[in-house]
Amino acid sequence: MTVEDKCIATVVAGPMRLIVLDSLLVDRAAGLLGRSQRTWLKTFLNACDDRPTILFFHHRPKIDLLDTRRLFDIIAPSTKVKAVVYGHSHKFRFSEYKGIHLVNLPATGYNMSSRQPVGWVEARLTETSGQFTLHALAGNRKLDGCTESLYWRS
Repeated sequence: MTVEDKCIATVVAGPMRLIVLDSLLVDRAAGLLGRSQRTWLKTFLNACDDRPTILFFHHRPKIDLLDTRRLFDIIAPSTKVKAVVYGHSHKFRFSEYKGIHLVNLPATGYNMSSRQPVGWVEARLTETSGQFTLHALAGNRKLDGCTESLYWRS
């Protein structure tokens, strides 16, 4: 699987399919998947089985991913897509958009606000849900060990 000038990866891990997309837009704070990567994603999702799927990329949907609307035009109708995991803001939070879970990962090196943790998130994924546990190493450690349970759309 190749898309010119983009780094993408897919892996099947247990009951889940994980797709890593490249949202880098050189010399910009904003991100962009771009037409070729969105076309690849649409083709791939149409061809693959109905295994629950999570997308990963760096930039925030609805905020600094410039082609969010076009991405969600592809993934919202595909009920196999259960969640989007991203970073960029150094904030730890969960939300939902068009029935798809949005998981904003915390900073792993430094936070931009003392209200946010620095750490990593452990994900335990099943066909029907995901449990996301924060491991806060620095910054605001108040939520260290807390688990958020997300149930996939059907």
